[in-house]
Amino acid sequence: MYEKRINMEEEKKFWKEHLNGFSYHYLQLPYDRFPKDNNIRSGIGVTSRIDLSCEIVDAMFNFIDDHQMTLFQVGLASFHLFLSKLTQESDLCVLTTTTNRIHAVLQDIIGYFENILPQHHIIDPNSNIKEFFRRVKQIYLNSMHYGHFPYQYMGESTGREILFLVDSIHQDLNDQNLRLIPILSDHDDIISKYDLTCSMIYDIPRSSVTVSFKGSCDLFNRNTLSTMIQRFEYLLEQIFTCESSSIFKLSLLLPNEVELLRQIDLNNKFPHDINFLSIHEQIASRVIEHPQKLSTILDEQSLTYAELYENASIICDHLGKVYRIQSNDIVALCVERSLEMPLGILAILMAGGIYCPLAPNHPQERLEGILRQTNARCVLTHTATKYKFQSSIVNLSTFDASLNEFRRFDEQIRPTDQSIDQVAYIIFTSGSTGEPKGVQLTHRNLLLTVASYCSTGSILPTDTALQITPCSFDAHVPELLGCLMMGGTSILLHPDGNMDLDYISQLVETHQATYMHSVPSHLSVICEQLEKDKTFQRLNTIRSICSSGEPMDIRSLEKFRQNTRATIFNLYGPAECTDVSIYKITQDRNQMIEPSCIGPLSPNLSCLILDSFMQTILPDGLQLGELFVCGPSVFLGYFNRHDLTRAVLIDGLTNDGKQFYKTGDLVRLDAKGVLHYVGRRDFMVKLRGQRIELSEIENTIIDASSDVTRCVVVKYEDKKIGSEYLIAYVQTTMINIEQILQQKCQERLPFYMVPSFFILLHKLPLSQNGKIDRKRLPCPHMSIKLLHQQDNQQSKTEIERLVSTLWCEILQLDQIPSITISFFKFGGNSLLLMKLYHSYHRIIPFDTKALVISQFFRRSTIRDHAELLETHQTKSEVPWKSFHINKG
Repeated sequence: MYEKRINMEEEKKFWKEHLNGFSYHYLQLPYDRFPKDNNIRSGIGVTSRIDLSCEIVDAMFNFIDDHQMTLFQVGLASFHLFLSKLTQESDLCVLTTTTNRIHAVLQDIIGYFENILPQHHIIDPNSNIKEFFRRVKQIYLNSMHYGHFPYQYMGESTGREILFLVDSIHQDLNDQNLRLIPILSDHDDIISKYDLTCSMIYDIPRSSVTVSFKGSCDLFNRNTLSTMIQRFEYLLEQIFTCESSSIFKLSLLLPNEVELLRQIDLNNKFPHDINFLSIHEQIASRVIEHPQKLSTILDEQSLTYAELYENASIICDHLGKVYRIQSNDIVALCVERSLEMPLGILAILMAGGIYCPLAPNHPQERLEGILRQTNARCVLTHTATKYKFQSSIVNLSTFDASLNEFRRFDEQIRPTDQSIDQVAYIIFTSGSTGEPKGVQLTHRNLLLTVASYCSTGSILPTDTALQITPCSFDAHVPELLGCLMMGGTSILLHPDGNMDLDYISQLVETHQATYMHSVPSHLSVICEQLEKDKTFQRLNTIRSICSSGEPMDIRSLEKFRQNTRATIFNLYGPAECTDVSIYKITQDRNQMIEPSCIGPLSPNLSCLILDSFMQTILPDGLQLGELFVCGPSVFLGYFNRHDLTRAVLIDGLTNDGKQFYKTGDLVRLDAKGVLHYVGRRDFMVKLRGQRIELSEIENTIIDASSDVTRCVVVKYEDKKIGSEYLIAYVQTTMINIEQILQQKCQERLPFYMVPSFFILLHKLPLSQNGKIDRKRLPCPHMSIKLLHQQDNQQSKTEIERLVSTLWCEILQLDQIPSITISFFKFGGNSLLLMKLYHSYHRIIPFDTKALVISQFFRRSTIRDHAELLETHQTKSEVPWKSFHINKG
């Protein structure tokens, strides 16, 4: 009644300001389980407690005396720091209780006056420990002055309901006749009011402090609370012995966890030293072992190991005699999928050169930019690609690498001797500056990667491997050359063959392939089509399925496990590390598939997982940290970009002076030493296996027109059709600028980096600090966007109507507004086009070698597709042949 009679406007204002900015969210505590309804608890608790050591107690009370604080205030500040370090959160709110008898008239009245006071603190990890404790003391005293304001009205004062599920109670036992044991008996386990309660109880006669953690048994097991309380004790020890240190230096790592991290490094070694030969010397050894074994197959064509080596030697001789290729000279290779691809790569390495792949389907401007960056001595081409380099280019020699132009191999010419620490190849990946960056990888890098694959059984010398990944992927080289180095047989696909789902499964069946490797999104489409066509039996010979480049799709993996005999390997490794970890999924149905799991570290690698303040995270499977990798698999650096190299190759993280690669990937480490991938720290994304720097796309769009003042590109997931897109949000006052932007992107960027949609805005939403607020960007409404582009040109012929129906089925649309709008304007992408191509072939018979999927890429409207299908459905074309190479 007293509280209802007084004016509480001042109190209401205080609590509103105190809680301003706090957004309620569940803390990422080490829960053992979650109830089905997160807001309902049984009320039953479980408790763990510990008596602090005499040294900690003495140091604590010295701290209390020095800073004129109470045990309650010190405990409250310590608990805040503990939660911050445990959950990696800086904005925290902990509940405390007060007797609420601040007025003398209330002291002798019988009744329950207790109130709950939320203590809101934003923790700056750079601040001093002592400063934080002083701030906690001051804020607590201020809150006590307004502590009579009812807790149930505080939600009202902040404009939202506030729930706090962490409580902190600190008690002094002043009564010498009051025994401690009954208070801390196991009866405490009966009730748990909150998810987690921390109590600090001071027993004056014994001069001891007991810390108790009580948790809801709906969430915690006793051993989990026991581990948490040990971490809290270790934190208290650091606080009172290093009070002048910065908060971020505090650690929760227990001694047994430090030993675990040390053991991971010790156990992560090859059992013996390996005397490596260079890549081409490894392949030469396989030639000696089995010269007549098939090395590569492409449709009806093939090369034995002897033929592969002899033909590569002819090209190597030509490079040395005509183009004077010497050690460390860069030689580019721009060929479509063909037998000339492995021949060209091997010849470059044999000549002592550095292999630099150029993807023929990339924009001409990008290809020429890479040639300028590398100052390549020459470009190996074939008939299908030599036209790309007919224009005059500075310091560039161009020739057609057709074998029939070369003289016979002079057996006296020997391949150049070279160190395995020499650069073997350069892979160009998306760059944040707007220009692609060249990742330099040595012979040793690749040799260790292949050895790692062998040690895990992901690929073996006896395998017949389907080579799916294009040369623009960093996995292309280990997949193709790795198979040849071990003595396996590589099955090549014809150009665009990786997009033809039926062709892929037929190749596996025809050649009895035992190994295949692709990105999860591609594997998902293959799986979906095999299930739809009931042709999973085509994969009966597959022993190993490798997935890399993006998180695994658990549904597809389960289907592969159910319908094949394959072991599935999830490979993780940025281009800069070639291979970091491998997660093996066996046929054992008791093994649960964890989509985020990327497995233990590969042999001969060590790692650090550090928070934003370069402190080691806990190996509890919950804390997030950036992965830093060290070892002989780490790349040499970015080609001619010492600034970028210095930013990612870090010294001084350990006392032994080792250099670590800063991956930018956020991971968790569990107690078994297994890594779990979470995402990126920066704005780099993975889209269908390709690593993309969004800033490169943004810079391209901004450079495209002076009318563009700002731009942000995001990855958007359309869960309805299970596909991902790039969306460009462009700040401009121009209305008809979209076509200009798209054309510029197509000229400068690979097709997988061109945004599917351009959303034009007069002003991009900004946060309070002036940065673009990505959370407030409008969601793309595809149907509304396309309505404005409708030109009323509807399907007229029967085949156009059929194509329109298939588009609606694939894109999950009710109707297609026009037959002259591109498939990609509707949110289509390469994977969806693969499905569409397969659907066309299932309904309309045509020769897939005469009508390849790339034609549907280039001509992408309903009218175009209908014309292509009508033209080719009854014609019998000459089967596709690779260029120049005769049968082996």
